[in-house]
Amino acid sequence: MARQWDFRLPTRIQFGRGGFRKLGSTAGELGSKAFLVGYLDRTGLESVYDRAAELLKAAGVSVTTFYQ
Repeated sequence: MARQWDFRLPTRIQFGRGGFRKLGSTAGELGSKAFLVGYLDRTGLESVYDRAAELLKAAGVSVTTFYQ
């Protein structure tokens, strides 16, 4: 017999100029920990992920990263 369950995920989408700079403050409103997941290839995206981690940490958010 299958168990019944409920899953809810509140979604907040921010779009527009300067949105990346608000990453830390937005994440800080949601909690104190973040899991940053990314795929690194030869395009130089490392700097984007590093900047995201910096913004999160500056807002007091603890960051754990996973890059593949």
